[in-house]
Amino acid sequence: FLAKDGRVSKAWIFGSFARGDDEPDSDVDLMVKYSERASGTLQDYADIKFYLENLIKKRIDLVEEGFVKPFAEKSIVKDKILIYESIPFS
Repeated sequence: FLAKDGRVSKAWIFGSFARGDDEPDSDVDLMVKYSERASGTLQDYADIKFYLENLIKKRIDLVEEGFVKPFAEKSIVKDKILIYESIPFS
């Protein structure tokens, strides 16, 4: 979805799924970096969250890189795993 959609240039999971201590009812913590062609609007956020939640049948906690609350940043940096990176076209 992310490659086909084109609005996200990078995506990381963090939190319990990244650490491997998730439970059946855990949400998926996902941090994204929007591509240059995306505006990073509320509509972009809602579209991506809605599609991915329906695809994986789990709640998604979606945050944008650079807009993470300071108290959470340290644990995100420690846990995050890159799961998607777009390939720039030449």
